[in-house]
Amino acid sequence: MKRRKKFSSLAISALMVLSLVSIIALQAAPVSANPEPENYYVRIDGSNDNDGLSWENAKATIDNAVKTASPNDTIHVGDGTYAENPTVNKENLTITSQNGAAVTIVQALNPNDHVFDVTESGVSIIGFTVENATGDSKAGIALVGVENCVIENNTVGNNFIGIWLSSSSNNTLTNNTCGNNSRGIELWSSSNYNTLTYNTSMNNTSEGITLNSSSNNTISNNTCENNMDGIALDTSDNNTLTNNITENNTFLGICIDSSENTTISNNTIDNNASYGIYIDGITSSAIIVFNNITNHSTSASGVYLAGVATTDATRMLVNYNNIVGNSPYGIYNDGTGELNARYNWWGDASGPGGVGPGTGDNVEGDVDYALWLTEPFENITINWNLQGVSAPSDNVEVENIAEVTVDLTEDGRVAITVMEEISGAPIPGDLLQAGMFVDISTVPENIAENIWITLHYTDGDVAGIDEGSLKLYYWSSVDNAWHLCDNITVDVNNNTVTGWVSHLTPFGMFGVPPTPAVPPALTAPANGAFTNDSTPTFDWELVSGAASYSLQYATDSGFTQNLTTGSSTASDYTPTTTLADGTWYWRVQTVDAVGNTGDWSSTWSFTIDTATPTVTISPSLGATLTATGWTLTTTNSSIEISGSVRDATSVTVKINDKVATVVDDSFRKTVDLMVLGTNTFTIAVTDAAGNTTTRTLSVIRAGVEPPPVAEPAISSEQAVFIGALVVLVIVLMVFVKMALVKKY
Repeated sequence: MKRRKKFSSLAISALMVLSLVSIIALQAAPVSANPEPENYYVRIDGSNDNDGLSWENAKATIDNAVKTASPNDTIHVGDGTYAENPTVNKENLTITSQNGAAVTIVQALNPNDHVFDVTESGVSIIGFTVENATGDSKAGIALVGVENCVIENNTVGNNFIGIWLSSSSNNTLTNNTCGNNSRGIELWSSSNYNTLTYNTSMNNTSEGITLNSSSNNTISNNTCENNMDGIALDTSDNNTLTNNITENNTFLGICIDSSENTTISNNTIDNNASYGIYIDGITSSAIIVFNNITNHSTSASGVYLAGVATTDATRMLVNYNNIVGNSPYGIYNDGTGELNARYNWWGDASGPGGVGPGTGDNVEGDVDYALWLTEPFENITINWNLQGVSAPSDNVEVENIAEVTVDLTEDGRVAITVMEEISGAPIPGDLLQAGMFVDISTVPENIAENIWITLHYTDGDVAGIDEGSLKLYYWSSVDNAWHLCDNITVDVNNNTVTGWVSHLTPFGMFGVPPTPAVPPALTAPANGAFTNDSTPTFDWELVSGAASYSLQYATDSGFTQNLTTGSSTASDYTPTTTLADGTWYWRVQTVDAVGNTGDWSSTWSFTIDTATPTVTISPSLGATLTATGWTLTTTNSSIEISGSVRDATSVTVKINDKVATVVDDSFRKTVDLMVLGTNTFTIAVTDAAGNTTTRTLSVIRAGVEPPPVAEPAISSEQAVFIGALVVLVIVLMVFVKMALVKKY
């Protein structure tokens, strides 16, 4: 028992020692948790001896605050003008002004160095005026070998370069104003995948925005004005320029030099002193769509391809632009090969001038300008798609509209455009369009062959078209006509048409209307009818598949005499001039949507008779003739009315609505004279056409009125009965009275 107690005491002592050692070790161990990001403050009247952790203890310079800060910290800079050249070498550091660029100015202390020199990634510089880095190739804000930086809401001026990126990618420059520099914004030496948006670059002596050996950048919604060049790309590939404004620059709006796969879309390129878009270099390729290229009129061009030996026009696509007010040329192709410049608005519906046929902006050189727009592209529904393709074969599609399979001689891009109509490519007169037109082009041009194309349509697209007649057609600019594709198949269950062609071009689906099954059934005027209407309305029943109807009427059944032809989209027709009296013949045939006519209906006839019948009333003895009939005085209680009629048709005679029989154009009827004095009779004679002649007959019935008949007296038998009845009443009254007396 004692040995166990001794062991227990030793164990407890050992544990206590170990615990004490552990506590000391833990207290001595360094803390490994990441601290929270700090906020540092800089004021013009601060001190670099301060810790900078509050406005009261602010630093005096940005550079000192950067040296004090750690990655992920934020430096807040108060109002004032700071003369320094801070080097930003802390990752994910944010430097932001307190009240914006107008009151927070950073000037180069050493003009031969960048003002802000950013050498670590993830840095944000927000809300400063940055100026006076005037040394050769020195910038107000320089990003060198960094990524994911944000340069925002700065005013950068009076530097050699406003904002400069060198070997820096995935950065964002937004809402900066770069003015009065040599170059506004420059991306240099593999500065790729950057986004430049909503910046203004103006009054720079060279370029507003320039890219050199920098690719896959997005330049959008920027304004470049009053520079030498607005936007310039040199040896920079796969860049996108969209929704920018480049105007009033002293030389070029946009310059593309030795740069491949540039997309220039939805830009306003206006009133630059020389060229709107200038393209040079044998490797240059560009897609130029949906731009307003206007008012370049100082011996220049809206779009210019330079150098016979250096620029390959087949690597360009210039479509769906408004090219207006450029002089002497809207487009000048001084390069090699044909330039695809279809579907542009040239300022006039007649098309381009120069080598073109119209009075719009001139074109010069080898330019395919056919199928131009007849109004600005903004007024037209256009669905445009751009997709990359890779040799040796590839598939592209626009969902529920088109699928294309092509063999390719080299990699490139395919532009698929869906349009409601193509001006300058009239549909053959015997065909109807089904669905949308689809134009397919490649950049470079003519790299596609062995092409299978499938177009989709809806049930509504083939309304009024025989679905089984659908065919796929392609447009040929050689003879300016539509031609059938090869190997056409129609899938009416899935609403598609497929065909094969050897080269890309505009495509369309056309068919013919269904043939109406039967001629129209005539309804009025009825066959053999008579009418007094000189402009009768012809009626017939509608026929399925008919777009309209053609009608003929003439005075002979062979339709040679007095033939008139009318047309209607409804089921009736009314002549615009009166028809002469006589018999007319008429018939109707269907007309489909492209003008094909069906069989004639049966021929019906009708007679127009506008003359009223001639009526003669036979005078009775002693009758007096009047203008409309005759009068007669008689003592008879009835009279016979007779006469004769003459008309081209059969007639009906009514005397006071009583029908009189007509035999051999004569009629007679005995009528009663109802009262003494004047009796008036109306004789109405109506022919088959509805013409009516009326005569009146006044007959005076003469004689003396007979005396009134007296009411007859009562008979003797009635008198006896009445007397007996009176006696009985009296007796009853006596008995009643005696009974009353006896009672009382």
